[in-house]
Amino acid sequence: MIMIKGRLKGMIQIDPEKFYKNQQHLMLDLNEAKLQSPIVYVDPTFKERNALAALSEECFEKLKKRALEFLKNPSSRFFENKDLEEALKKRYKSLKIIETRTEKQKGDIAGSKLKKFYEFLAFNLLKDFELIFKEFEYNEDENTGKNYFVLKQKKEIIINGPPITSKENLNKFKEKHKNLFIKQGKAYAKEKSRNLNELIDSLKKDKSMKEMGITEIK
Repeated sequence: MIMIKGRLKGMIQIDPEKFYKNQQHLMLDLNEAKLQSPIVYVDPTFKERNALAALSEECFEKLKKRALEFLKNPSSRFFENKDLEEALKKRYKSLKIIETRTEKQKGDIAGSKLKKFYEFLAFNLLKDFELIFKEFEYNEDENTGKNYFVLKQKKEIIINGPPITSKENLNKFKEKHKNLFIKQGKAYAKEKSRNLNELIDSLKKDKSMKEMGITEIK
């Protein structure tokens, strides 16, 4: 029997083999990285592993939403394998699809690397775009990720500069950024936002791609 032992800051803890006497014991034994997911499911074969460590708050909220929809109107259609790309294209006319590839081992390892880069990509998009919708899909057969976004480009972005008391850094900032202004003793610059192709080109040069095991982005 699976026992739900309680919550800590909204986190559900499930310990089917009852390895831990209480919540405090579990929290002390598992490292912080394994406690980031909304559900801690203690692996029945290895008590120091959270089998749901990769579950994000976003995915958990989607699951709860769909579960409530099913309970309101139970139907077999909820279990049909639908083409996500086709469904999203029908829903969003301005859908952008960015494909990523990795040479990491197919399955959980590759999927988690591609998902991590998807989050990194979404974070970088926020600099130049308003993010209206985002979704990720992993294709294990091709070992690729599809990153779906609906975006609204910002007219301009603000670049943070150095304090005006740092003359050397301020001069370097002035050389690089022409549309400069000072606010509360600190330099800022206004710049035109990058389009999607420009942003992707900049990410291709970013060392984070290699660190996350991403070999291609297009």
